[in-house]
This record gives sequence, structure tokens and C-alpha cells, in this order.
Amino acid sequence: MTRTIKTSRQDIYIRLVDNAESDRDADNESDEEPEDTADGAYLFDYQYELFSLGALIGLARDEQVDPSAAFSQDIRRVGEINSDNEHRQTIELVNKLVQIDAEADSIEDVWDDVLLYADAGVEYLNDEIDVQDDFDLVRFVREHGYDTWRSRFEELVGSPGEVSTLYK
Repeated sequence: MTRTIKTSRQDIYIRLVDNAESDRDADNESDEEPEDTADGAYLFDYQYELFSLGALIGLARDEQVDPSAAFSQDIRRVGEINSDNEHRQTIELVNKLVQIDAEADSIEDVWDDVLLYADAGVEYLNDEIDVQDDFDLVRFVREHGYDTWRSRFEELVGSPGEVSTLYK
């Protein structure tokens, strides 16, 4: 199975991504122009960048969109992103953590779950921007500090002692 980045929230991608890989005019049914950030630039250059942050946020917050969400917009195949790319690495990390949590045989088996986490994270990010006119990454990291990440990591893969037995 080919892992393809998809979304049910193309409207948010169009609003936040400069190089959205679709025609903005065709996908934006309103008469409003896509919103720029305060300095006139979009927050993301490419859709996979928003996807990787959304997947991480959704996983950290343990939130997914409704499984009946219609993923109508294909964005890009994960394999087409350079393996050295930090966003590809983030996607791979999230996918692996979801695989471990689900005790699935392969990362492909849980790809649909990653899509659900990503859309939930993208919706959270969009809501934060609506409230603050920007996304405060520093505040997000502080709110999801060490204890939160450690707790969530242990939920996903187990305690540090249990993790060491996964690769023996």
C-alpha cells in the first residue's frame, strides 16, 4: 500500500499553505481570498509541512477526526518526500508510534489513523490561529511540556523499560 497524504480539510490547507498543490480559486467556493498571516506570508510553504505538524499535534493531544471523514484531497505520496526532510521524518515518527500503539504489523496498516490524527491537529491549529491570528509554537510546546509528552509516549509505547524490549 502506498501511503498518500490526504485531508478532508483542504479549506484549511488552502488558507495556510502558500504552495497548495491545487487551484485555490477552484477549491475556495467563497469570494474571500485565502488569509495571509500578519506579515503577508503563509505559515507553510508546502502542504506536507502542515500535515506533519498536524499529525504531531493530533497525536500529542490524542485527538482524531471522525473516522467517517471523507479524505477527498490527495496531497502527496510520503515516499516522494526526501527521506532526509525533517517533515518526512516527523511523519515517519508519528506513523511508527501509531503502529506500535496499535500493535500493527506494518506502518501501512495504521496509515488511516495517522490521517485522522493529522486532520484533528490541523483543525486545532486552525482554531488557534482564528483565536490569536497566529500560531504560538512556543506556547504549544510549553503547554505540552515534558510531563505531557512523557505521559503520552508511555501511553503509546510503554514505559522506558518496556520500550527497550521492543527491539530485542
